[in-house]
Amino acid sequence: MKSHDLETEKDTDSITDRRVTLDSSKVESKNDKLSTIQLREDLSINDADLDGEMSQQSGLYGHYASICAMAHLQADKAKIRAEVARAKCYRLHRNRIIAKGQKPTEPQIEAEVMCDETYIAALELHATYKMQASLVKEALEALKQKRDMLVQKGVARREELKGDLFIKTKEREYEEAKVRARGATSK
Repeated sequence: MKSHDLETEKDTDSITDRRVTLDSSKVESKNDKLSTIQLREDLSINDADLDGEMSQQSGLYGHYASICAMAHLQADKAKIRAEVARAKCYRLHRNRIIAKGQKPTEPQIEAEVMCDETYIAALELHATYKMQASLVKEALEALKQKRDMLVQKGVARREELKGDLFIKTKEREYEEAKVRARGATSK
């Protein structure tokens, strides 16, 4: 059965005489989508500006966490819409079989529902939103890994600065000792 047939045929069980349709706009949102290009840029680390990278990390995590929450919400709404579409398709096909004067069997109705383009479209929409939610969840995991890398780079930089400071202190002590030695030999 084609999707446009379901959209034009009225559901006889419905009091309000609604049609069996899939309205994907009910699960779509105008919020930010995950951009892999932007994510790659946000995950990169500028070694020359570790302080800036560290200060931006929490804001980036918050931004991607909100995108993740919205993606999971969209996936949940799409799941609900798929379940509703399945129920409507089930009722529609059951009523069609009864209207033909036949007694519907559960496997017969299920087979009709599973082949229904409206139900298939609802399942595909749910799968798409579920995949997007999974991608954003993985982006959050990547940001956690970036945080860990920033911490490690910060520790390495601190150790490097300690070493530089130690060397400069020793160089200064050496220069002072040389000056004292010259002063003592010149007297």
